[in-house]
Amino acid sequence: MSSYHDKIQELAKAIEIDRRQFYSKIASELLIFTRMQFLYLQAAEYKLARVELQTKDKQKAIDDLIDAYNYIALLVDDMLKGLRVAGYKNGKFKFKPEVSKA
Repeated sequence: MSSYHDKIQELAKAIEIDRRQFYSKIASELLIFTRMQFLYLQAAEYKLARVELQTKDKQKAIDDLIDAYNYIALLVDDMLKGLRVAGYKNGKFKFKPEVSKA
């Protein structure tokens, strides 16, 4: 007959296995950013957090929001490098590689 401690250990192992499977699945579905793209994302996040938590002046808040917008624009621009819009369906853009003109 298994003890209470053994049942807890068994449950903990099952939870750990389930957690590993979940996170390995999630990690495989995540978008991988280049270093530059990640820096743009962090900079935009920093500016938004500053507006939310630190800024008391309306003009500074607006400046930080514009900065965040610009960082996001740089990120999107970098992500779309070499792609062009191929269509729009169900609220989503479709992209395909640009054909270089040589």
